Amino acid sequence: MKVKKVTIRDIAEQCGVSIATVSRAINGTAGVRPEIKAQIFQCMEDCGWRSNNLESRLSLPSSERSVVILTTRREPLAEYSITTRLIDRFREEGYLPLLLVGGTSMGLEFCLQSKPFAVIFYGNPSLFREQIAALMAEQVRVVVIGSPLESDPPAPNFPVDNVALVRRAARRLLEAGHERIAFFGEFGENAHVSRRHLLPEKVRHALETIAESVPGFDPVRDSVGESYGDTTALRQFLRQSRHTGWICGNLRLAKLFYFCALEQNLQIPRDLSVVTFGQPLPEWDFPVRFTSVAADSGRTDSDILELLRRESFPTAERHHIGAILVEGNSVAEANHEK
Repeated sequence: MKVKKVTIRDIAEQCGVSIATVSRAINGTAGVRPEIKAQIFQCMEDCGWRSNNLESRLSLPSSERSVVILTTRREPLAEYSITTRLIDRFREEGYLPLLLVGGTSMGLEFCLQSKPFAVIFYGNPSLFREQIAALMAEQVRVVVIGSPLESDPPAPNFPVDNVALVRRAARRLLEAGHERIAFFGEFGENAHVSRRHLLPEKVRHALETIAESVPGFDPVRDSVGESYGDTTALRQFLRQSRHTGWICGNLRLAKLFYFCALEQNLQIPRDLSVVTFGQPLPEWDFPVRFTSVAADSGRTDSDILELLRRESFPTAERHHIGAILVEGNSVAEANHEK
Protein backbone atom coordinates (compact mmCIF):
# COMPACT_ATOMS: atom_id res chain seq x y z
CA MET A 1 0.00 0.00 0.00
CA LYS A 2 1.41 3.36 -1.04
CA VAL A 3 1.89 5.81 1.82
CA LYS A 4 0.44 9.25 1.13
CA LYS A 5 3.09 11.95 1.05
CA VAL A 6 2.63 14.65 3.70
CA THR A 7 2.18 18.11 2.21
CA ILE A 8 2.08 21.63 3.59
CA ARG A 9 -1.71 21.50 3.15
CA ASP A 10 -1.83 18.50 5.48
CA ILE A 11 0.20 20.40 8.07
CA ALA A 12 -2.18 23.37 7.84
CA GLU A 13 -5.29 21.17 8.24
CA GLN A 14 -3.76 19.30 11.16
CA CYS A 15 -3.00 22.57 12.98
CA GLY A 16 -6.26 24.28 12.04
CA VAL A 17 -4.53 27.19 10.29
CA SER A 18 -4.18 28.42 6.72
CA ILE A 19 -1.50 27.30 4.29
CA ALA A 20 -0.20 30.89 4.29
CA THR A 21 0.28 30.75 8.07
CA VAL A 22 2.30 27.54 7.79
CA SER A 23 4.39 29.12 5.02
CA ARG A 24 5.08 32.20 7.15
CA ALA A 25 6.12 30.04 10.10
CA ILE A 26 8.50 27.98 7.93
CA ASN A 27 10.03 31.06 6.31
CA GLY A 28 10.42 32.96 9.58
CA THR A 29 8.09 35.76 8.46
CA ALA A 30 6.52 37.97 11.11
CA GLY A 31 2.84 37.66 12.01
CA VAL A 32 2.66 34.14 13.48
CA ARG A 33 2.06 33.85 17.22
CA PRO A 34 4.78 31.87 19.06
CA GLU A 35 2.36 29.20 20.28
CA ILE A 36 1.01 28.65 16.74
CA LYS A 37 4.54 28.49 15.35
CA ALA A 38 5.50 25.91 17.99
CA GLN A 39 2.40 23.85 17.14
CA ILE A 40 3.25 23.92 13.42
CA PHE A 41 6.86 22.82 13.98
CA GLN A 42 5.76 20.06 16.34
CA CYS A 43 3.28 18.80 13.74
CA MET A 44 6.01 18.88 11.07
CA GLU A 45 8.27 16.83 13.32
CA ASP A 46 5.52 14.32 14.18
CA CYS A 47 4.66 13.87 10.49
CA GLY A 48 8.28 13.66 9.41
CA TRP A 49 7.80 16.59 7.03
CA ARG A 50 10.94 18.13 5.52
CA SER A 51 11.57 20.88 3.01
CA ASN A 52 11.85 19.46 -0.52
CA ASN A 53 13.67 22.58 -1.73
CA LEU A 54 16.44 22.29 0.82
CA GLU A 55 16.89 18.54 0.97
CA SER A 56 16.55 17.62 -2.69
CA ARG A 57 18.12 20.66 -4.33
CA LEU A 58 20.93 21.62 -1.95
CA SER A 59 23.99 19.74 -0.85
CA LEU A 60 27.37 20.76 0.44
CA PRO A 61 30.32 19.06 -1.26
CA SER A 62 32.62 19.67 1.71
CA SER A 63 31.18 20.92 4.98
CA GLU A 64 34.66 21.64 6.35
CA ARG A 65 35.22 24.36 3.74
CA SER A 66 31.60 25.44 3.11
CA VAL A 67 30.18 28.78 4.21
CA VAL A 68 26.42 29.39 4.03
CA ILE A 69 25.33 33.02 3.63
CA LEU A 70 21.74 33.17 4.85
CA THR A 71 19.66 36.27 4.12
CA THR A 72 16.24 36.75 5.67
CA ARG A 73 14.91 39.27 3.13
CA ARG A 74 15.86 41.31 0.13
CA GLU A 75 18.99 43.05 1.29
CA PRO A 76 19.60 46.80 1.32
CA LEU A 77 22.28 47.87 -1.15
CA ALA A 78 24.82 48.34 1.65
CA GLU A 79 24.45 44.74 2.77
CA TYR A 80 24.41 43.47 -0.81
CA SER A 81 27.85 45.01 -1.34
CA ILE A 82 29.10 43.17 1.76
CA THR A 83 27.69 39.89 0.42
CA THR A 84 29.32 40.18 -2.99
CA ARG A 85 32.69 41.01 -1.41
CA LEU A 86 32.33 38.11 1.05
CA ILE A 87 31.61 35.62 -1.74
CA ASP A 88 34.69 36.78 -3.66
CA ARG A 89 36.89 36.70 -0.56
CA PHE A 90 35.68 33.25 0.47
CA ARG A 91 36.48 31.86 -2.97
CA GLU A 92 39.95 33.44 -2.85
CA GLU A 93 40.54 31.77 0.54
CA GLY A 94 39.47 28.35 -0.78
CA TYR A 95 36.04 28.25 0.86
CA LEU A 96 32.84 27.16 -0.90
CA PRO A 97 30.21 29.92 -0.42
CA LEU A 98 26.51 29.10 -0.76
CA LEU A 99 23.94 31.93 -0.81
CA LEU A 100 20.43 31.18 0.49
CA VAL A 101 17.85 33.98 0.08
CA GLY A 102 14.74 33.84 2.28
CA GLY A 103 13.28 30.90 4.18
CA THR A 104 15.14 31.56 7.42
CA SER A 105 13.81 28.58 9.38
CA MET A 106 14.42 26.17 6.50
CA GLY A 107 17.86 27.67 5.92
CA LEU A 108 18.84 27.14 9.55
CA GLU A 109 17.41 23.61 9.42
CA PHE A 110 19.55 22.91 6.37
CA CYS A 111 22.62 24.27 8.18
CA LEU A 112 21.92 22.08 11.22
CA GLN A 113 21.76 19.01 8.97
CA SER A 114 24.78 19.82 6.78
CA LYS A 115 26.97 21.47 9.47
CA PRO A 116 28.99 23.85 7.26
CA PHE A 117 32.18 25.45 8.50
CA ALA A 118 30.41 28.79 9.02
CA VAL A 119 27.07 30.56 8.62
CA ILE A 120 26.78 34.28 7.82
CA PHE A 121 23.34 35.36 9.01
CA TYR A 122 21.57 38.60 8.05
CA GLY A 123 18.79 39.98 10.25
CA ASN A 124 17.58 39.89 13.84
CA PRO A 125 19.15 36.93 15.67
CA SER A 126 16.83 37.22 18.67
CA LEU A 127 14.08 35.53 16.62
CA PHE A 128 16.26 32.46 16.07
CA ARG A 129 18.35 32.24 19.24
CA GLU A 130 17.73 28.51 19.77
CA GLN A 131 18.72 27.53 16.23
CA ILE A 132 21.84 29.71 16.34
CA ALA A 133 22.79 28.25 19.72
CA ALA A 134 22.32 24.74 18.31
CA LEU A 135 24.64 25.55 15.39
CA MET A 136 27.27 26.99 17.75
CA ALA A 137 27.00 23.84 19.90
CA GLU A 138 27.84 21.82 16.77
CA GLN A 139 31.02 23.92 16.34
CA VAL A 140 29.54 25.80 13.37
CA ARG A 141 30.88 29.35 13.35
CA VAL A 142 27.97 31.82 13.13
CA VAL A 143 28.39 35.52 12.36
CA VAL A 144 25.42 37.93 12.33
CA ILE A 145 25.33 41.06 10.15
CA GLY A 146 23.01 44.05 10.50
CA SER A 147 21.52 42.94 13.81
CA PRO A 148 20.07 45.32 16.41
CA LEU A 149 22.31 46.40 19.28
CA GLU A 150 21.41 43.56 21.64
CA SER A 151 22.78 43.43 25.16
CA ASP A 152 23.19 39.65 24.95
CA PRO A 153 23.88 38.66 21.33
CA PRO A 154 23.73 34.89 20.61
CA ALA A 155 26.76 35.01 18.29
CA PRO A 156 29.50 37.41 17.13
CA ASN A 157 27.69 40.19 15.33
CA PHE A 158 28.23 43.28 13.19
CA PRO A 159 25.35 45.65 14.02
CA VAL A 160 24.77 48.81 12.03
CA ASP A 161 24.85 51.83 14.34
CA ASN A 162 21.55 53.45 13.30
CA VAL A 163 21.98 56.25 15.85
CA ALA A 164 25.26 57.26 14.19
CA LEU A 165 23.55 57.22 10.76
CA VAL A 166 20.74 59.54 11.88
CA ARG A 167 23.12 61.91 13.68
CA ARG A 168 25.29 62.20 10.57
CA ALA A 169 22.27 62.99 8.39
CA ALA A 170 21.12 65.72 10.79
CA ARG A 171 24.63 67.16 11.01
CA ARG A 172 24.89 67.45 7.21
CA LEU A 173 21.76 69.62 7.06
CA LEU A 174 22.89 71.71 10.03
CA GLU A 175 26.27 72.26 8.38
CA ALA A 176 24.41 73.64 5.34
CA GLY A 177 22.69 76.18 7.59
CA HIS A 178 19.22 74.61 7.72
CA GLU A 179 17.40 75.45 10.95
CA ARG A 180 13.93 74.07 10.15
CA ILE A 181 14.46 70.35 9.63
CA ALA A 182 11.72 67.76 9.18
CA PHE A 183 11.57 63.96 8.97
CA PHE A 184 9.65 61.80 6.45
CA GLY A 185 9.43 58.13 7.39
CA GLU A 186 7.40 54.93 7.23
CA PHE A 187 4.81 55.41 9.97
CA GLY A 188 2.59 52.41 9.29
CA GLU A 189 -1.05 53.16 10.05
CA ASN A 190 -0.33 56.64 11.42
CA ALA A 191 0.66 59.44 9.05
CA HIS A 192 1.32 61.76 12.01
CA VAL A 193 3.06 61.19 15.34
CA SER A 194 -0.14 61.43 17.33
CA ARG A 195 0.37 58.05 18.98
CA ARG A 196 4.11 57.61 19.12
CA HIS A 197 3.94 54.22 20.85
CA LEU A 198 2.31 52.76 17.70
CA LEU A 199 5.15 53.80 15.41
CA PRO A 200 7.75 51.24 14.27
CA GLU A 201 10.63 51.03 16.73
CA LYS A 202 13.19 52.15 14.16
CA VAL A 203 11.16 55.30 13.41
CA ARG A 204 10.77 56.12 17.11
CA HIS A 205 14.51 55.86 17.64
CA ALA A 206 15.17 58.04 14.57
CA LEU A 207 12.84 60.77 15.86
CA GLU A 208 14.46 60.66 19.30
CA THR A 209 17.94 60.94 17.77
CA ILE A 210 16.94 63.88 15.55
CA ALA A 211 15.40 65.62 18.58
CA GLU A 212 18.72 65.21 20.41
CA SER A 213 20.73 66.46 17.40
CA VAL A 214 18.64 69.33 15.99
CA PRO A 215 17.84 72.32 18.24
CA GLY A 216 14.10 72.94 18.44
CA PHE A 217 13.07 69.76 16.58
CA ASP A 218 9.64 68.56 17.73
CA PRO A 219 8.77 64.97 16.66
CA VAL A 220 5.05 65.78 16.52
CA ARG A 221 5.30 69.13 14.72
CA ASP A 222 8.28 68.37 12.48
CA SER A 223 7.60 64.89 11.12
CA VAL A 224 5.19 63.25 8.73
CA GLY A 225 4.85 59.70 7.49
CA GLU A 226 3.88 57.58 4.56
CA SER A 227 1.04 55.26 5.50
CA TYR A 228 1.30 52.11 3.37
CA GLY A 229 1.93 54.09 0.19
CA ASP A 230 -0.46 56.94 0.98
CA THR A 231 1.37 60.29 0.76
CA THR A 232 -1.66 62.56 1.32
CA ALA A 233 -0.31 63.74 4.67
CA LEU A 234 3.07 64.62 3.11
CA ARG A 235 1.43 66.69 0.37
CA GLN A 236 -0.58 68.62 2.96
CA PHE A 237 2.53 69.06 5.10
CA LEU A 238 4.54 70.47 2.18
CA ARG A 239 1.80 73.00 1.38
CA GLN A 240 1.83 74.34 4.93
CA SER A 241 5.38 73.94 6.25
CA ARG A 242 8.40 76.23 6.06
CA HIS A 243 10.97 73.45 6.53
CA THR A 244 13.96 73.70 4.21
CA GLY A 245 15.87 70.60 5.30
CA TRP A 246 14.46 67.08 5.17
CA ILE A 247 15.62 63.65 6.37
CA CYS A 248 13.96 60.80 4.47
CA GLY A 249 13.95 57.34 6.06
CA ASN A 250 15.25 55.51 2.98
CA LEU A 251 15.85 55.91 -0.75
CA ARG A 252 12.36 54.76 -1.69
CA LEU A 253 10.86 57.47 0.52
CA ALA A 254 13.29 60.03 -0.93
CA LYS A 255 11.96 59.24 -4.41
CA LEU A 256 8.35 59.64 -3.21
CA PHE A 257 9.32 62.92 -1.55
CA TYR A 258 10.83 64.19 -4.81
CA PHE A 259 7.58 63.67 -6.76
CA CYS A 260 5.37 65.09 -3.98
CA ALA A 261 7.58 68.18 -3.82
CA LEU A 262 7.37 68.65 -7.60
CA GLU A 263 3.57 68.68 -7.33
CA GLN A 264 3.93 71.70 -5.03
CA ASN A 265 6.39 73.34 -7.47
CA LEU A 266 9.22 72.70 -5.00
CA GLN A 267 12.56 71.58 -6.40
CA ILE A 268 15.47 69.73 -4.83
CA PRO A 269 17.86 71.29 -3.88
CA ARG A 270 16.69 74.78 -4.95
CA ASP A 271 13.85 74.90 -2.41
CA LEU A 272 14.35 71.81 -0.26
CA SER A 273 17.51 69.96 0.78
CA VAL A 274 17.23 66.22 1.36
CA VAL A 275 19.43 63.63 3.07
CA THR A 276 18.47 59.97 3.09
CA PHE A 277 19.94 56.57 4.04
CA GLY A 278 21.50 53.75 2.03
CA GLN A 279 23.98 53.45 -0.81
CA PRO A 280 23.37 56.19 -3.41
CA LEU A 281 21.48 55.50 -6.60
CA PRO A 282 23.41 55.31 -9.90
CA GLU A 283 23.47 58.66 -11.71
CA TRP A 284 21.30 57.28 -14.53
CA ASP A 285 18.63 55.98 -12.14
CA PHE A 286 17.00 59.23 -11.00
CA PRO A 287 17.03 62.97 -11.76
CA VAL A 288 18.50 63.73 -8.32
CA ARG A 289 21.54 62.09 -6.73
CA PHE A 290 20.54 62.08 -3.09
CA THR A 291 23.10 62.85 -0.45
CA SER A 292 22.93 59.75 1.73
CA VAL A 293 24.31 58.24 4.89
CA ALA A 294 25.24 54.57 4.57
CA ALA A 295 26.78 51.84 6.66
CA ASP A 296 30.57 52.09 6.49
CA SER A 297 31.06 48.44 5.62
CA GLY A 298 34.39 48.79 3.83
CA ARG A 299 36.27 46.51 6.24
CA THR A 300 33.44 44.20 7.25
CA ASP A 301 34.42 41.37 4.90
CA SER A 302 38.03 41.44 6.14
CA ASP A 303 36.90 41.56 9.78
CA ILE A 304 34.61 38.55 9.27
CA LEU A 305 37.37 36.52 7.62
CA GLU A 306 39.76 37.40 10.42
CA LEU A 307 37.12 36.29 12.93
CA LEU A 308 36.57 32.96 11.16
CA ARG A 309 40.33 32.25 11.07
CA ARG A 310 40.66 32.36 14.85
CA GLU A 311 41.58 29.09 16.47
CA SER A 312 39.22 29.82 19.36
CA PHE A 313 35.94 31.22 18.00
CA PRO A 314 34.14 33.66 20.35
CA THR A 315 30.57 32.94 21.45
CA ALA A 316 29.68 36.64 21.42
CA GLU A 317 31.58 39.65 20.16
CA ARG A 318 30.36 42.97 18.76
CA HIS A 319 31.91 44.89 15.86
CA HIS A 320 30.05 48.14 15.20
CA ILE A 321 29.47 49.26 11.61
CA GLY A 322 29.62 53.05 11.62
CA ALA A 323 28.28 55.72 9.27
CA ILE A 324 29.71 57.23 6.12
CA LEU A 325 28.34 60.25 4.23
CA VAL A 326 28.06 59.95 0.44
CA GLU A 327 27.58 63.37 -1.12
CA GLY A 328 25.08 63.86 -3.92
CA ASN A 329 23.46 67.01 -5.28
CA SER A 330 20.36 67.11 -3.04
CA VAL A 331 21.71 69.49 -0.39
CA ALA A 332 22.24 73.23 -0.88
CA GLU A 333 23.18 76.01 1.49
CA ALA A 334 20.14 77.42 3.29
CA ASN A 335 18.79 80.74 2.03
CA HIS A 336 17.55 82.55 5.12
CA GLU A 337 16.17 85.42 3.03
CA LYS A 338 13.30 83.28 1.72
